[in-house]
Amino acid sequence: FGIEQEYTLMRPGKVGEAARMPLGFNTNGSEPAPQGPYYCSAGTGVAIGRAVAEEHYMKCLVAGVKIAGVNAEVMPGQWEFQIGPCRGIEMGDHLTVARYIMLRVTESHNCICSFSPKPKDGDWNGAGCHTNFSVTPMRKEGGYDVILKVCEAFGKVAREHILEYGEGNDKRLTGKHETCDINTFKYGVANRGASIRIPRETEKDGKGYMEDRRPAANCDPYRVTCRIMKTTGQCLGAGTIPNAKVPTSGSVEFLVGGESLSVGKDQGAGALAMMATYSNCVLAEYVWLDANQTPRSKTMTMTSRPTKPEDLRIWNYDGSSTEQAEGHNSEVLLYPRAIFDDPFRGAPHVLVLAEAINAWDGKPSIGNTRAECAEVMEKFAGLDPWFGIEQEYTLFRPGRVGEKPTIPLGFNENGSEPAPQGPYYCSAGTGAAIGRAVADDHLDKCVKAGVKISGINAEVMPGQWEFQVGPCRGIEMGDHLTIARYIMLRVTEHHNCVCSFSPKPKNGDWNGAGCHTNFSVAPMLQDGGYSVILQVCEAFGKVAAEHIREYGEGNDARLTGKHETCDINTFRYGVANRGASIRIPRDAEKDGKGYMEDRRPGANCDPYRVTCRMMKTTGDCLGVPKAAASLGSGAYGTLEYTSGQSLTIGKDRGSSALAKMTNFKSCVLAEYVWLDAHQTPRSKTMTMTSRPTKPEDLRIWNYDGSSTEQADGHNSEVLLYPRAIFEDPFRGAPHVLVLAEAYNAWDGQPAIGNTRAACAELMQKYAHLDPWFGIEQEYTLFHPAKVGEQPSMPLGFNDDGSEPAPQGPYYCSAGTGAAIGRAVADDHLDKCV
Repeated sequence: FGIEQEYTLMRPGKVGEAARMPLGFNTNGSEPAPQGPYYCSAGTGVAIGRAVAEEHYMKCLVAGVKIAGVNAEVMPGQWEFQIGPCRGIEMGDHLTVARYIMLRVTESHNCICSFSPKPKDGDWNGAGCHTNFSVTPMRKEGGYDVILKVCEAFGKVAREHILEYGEGNDKRLTGKHETCDINTFKYGVANRGASIRIPRETEKDGKGYMEDRRPAANCDPYRVTCRIMKTTGQCLGAGTIPNAKVPTSGSVEFLVGGESLSVGKDQGAGALAMMATYSNCVLAEYVWLDANQTPRSKTMTMTSRPTKPEDLRIWNYDGSSTEQAEGHNSEVLLYPRAIFDDPFRGAPHVLVLAEAINAWDGKPSIGNTRAECAEVMEKFAGLDPWFGIEQEYTLFRPGRVGEKPTIPLGFNENGSEPAPQGPYYCSAGTGAAIGRAVADDHLDKCVKAGVKISGINAEVMPGQWEFQVGPCRGIEMGDHLTIARYIMLRVTEHHNCVCSFSPKPKNGDWNGAGCHTNFSVAPMLQDGGYSVILQVCEAFGKVAAEHIREYGEGNDARLTGKHETCDINTFRYGVANRGASIRIPRDAEKDGKGYMEDRRPGANCDPYRVTCRMMKTTGDCLGVPKAAASLGSGAYGTLEYTSGQSLTIGKDRGSSALAKMTNFKSCVLAEYVWLDAHQTPRSKTMTMTSRPTKPEDLRIWNYDGSSTEQADGHNSEVLLYPRAIFEDPFRGAPHVLVLAEAYNAWDGQPAIGNTRAACAELMQKYAHLDPWFGIEQEYTLFHPAKVGEQPSMPLGFNDDGSEPAPQGPYYCSAGTGAAIGRAVADDHLDKCV
């Protein structure tokens, strides 16, 4: 047996009374947005209750419960965990203990777990206990006929089964919401509206199992499995017991803390059924894109840690809940394509990027654009395409559950607009770098996952940030950005904010959000490559409209010719011009080779469609060279890094080395810090191959000087020259802070605000005098004001604005009400050291 236990998390009511308000409903009691975005979801306001589901899953594993998976369900605040495969009586035993653990877990999350089959009246799904079942003859050749025979037997005693399947089930089994009417019995292949669903693979293989979808969430698993077995036994007759000692795991048992973890191909449900516990198993979170390119996910328990996609099982899900299938034929298959480490659960667990394929015809599902992209990348593999995408995003305050939020995190709580754009780009400090905790958490988790994340920075609009993924080769660009987006949605769940990839998140004089796509093929990186870049830019111009159609919905609101964009109906390219459609870096012009940046894709673009379109146009322009090695998502060259290797020390080897790595886990993060036109520190982070020992080991970088009042938009490239290296006290070793000097890219002169250059010159002139300095930096801590505005209330003044007692007791003081801000001073001292 394998039971899918659905449950609904509720807000506590009066003590001892039944809870009536699901956790996924708004705090004022109003209903959230309709069902749709919640199933297998990720992100604040959709995956409601994940902390409970995750803790329950891990505690069940520790307990030895045979928990096989978990996913968010169709109704907000509703989840499902799967128990099994279990043999005989252990099904009831394991589900009973799993339910008990769930009740215990909710105690620490201040919510109530309801197993009601209809937790909320109205147009909301009920909650069931779908029971998957097989006996030996069903699993053998010709087993499909046995399944049909048993289904017919179930139909003859349908009423007797219903009596054992849970109280209040009539409210759930209505013929709506993926159910069959309680007074009707029918069975069918891949039909979630049937009483008994037969998986499509069972029909295809001629053997397998059946799923009784009628048991309710509150059913007694002993009565359900007993009734199922009675009917089956009477139908098939008694047979020889293959193994009287049911809970034995045979040769595939994993001992807790005893034996090492199994690595390699998953041995499947047959092996899981034989295990005593799943304590030493691996959790695989399958991630795929739905019809609207939104990441969805569900978790499976596996016998082994996979080393390649072929080690994983092909799985399935309900496509009718993701707008990818009809309810009567809803099975969609998940084909594993790439493996990442799970940064939330930690080793040995994994995230699995999967492709959705229709079970009924074997074609890519609605929303699966990866399949075509992989085909095109394979066709033009000889050009060895490299991509790097700059993903901008905006953090929002949560609105009503399931509805689109309207107030960016960087706007004031009353909804009023903050100070105009200017101080937020690459900023530091309260009221400027709004959302850094999210950006840093996301960066850390991407690195741990093995995503090729190469940097982050705060963007021009308050609450807006950017992360960069790449260099990636071929299809891995879409794979790595998709997982990075999924990780971002998961991260926001812990920070009570919503991540928006809208290309125009806020109307008015605010920047939009893009997905600038940096791109090169091998001929562009060779001597004479600059002319190839120009040739490809000309080709892009001829099909500009076709590209725009692939670059994201709502992009017309962003590509207006303002805010560092080119008008959507205009195409132009230029050197160092952030107002062009295609920006060619000044270094590419200077070196005669390099890459180009397509600035048109919107933040919500599909990276598979974008890179596919770019590669098609480039391939048609340059032709198909002799095929090179496949550009799959495995290792490239000899530069692969694994988490077990020691850190590289010395000179950074640059983008070409990064492009050939499988992941960036053993790389170093360098936070470049410089001064803008007003001497305000700005910063952005880069991923490097090595830990630097001197400034010369670091790359010269660049930034958009038009966002820091140091350049014009049409000629905005400002270079960052590393001058000094410090340890990074926030991220810890081996990561570094880099003090950098800003220089104009166009004339090599110190940028506006760079006073260090003149100072260094003078210090060199008088070096023989050996000048020593010591500066006593005084500062005042303030209560934050409106976002972007100058604060007016010192931290040491009273909350009502009245002045404190006169000066005297505060100097070098100790104690509450005197040494106000000591935590800040001590934290700063510690981090400086």
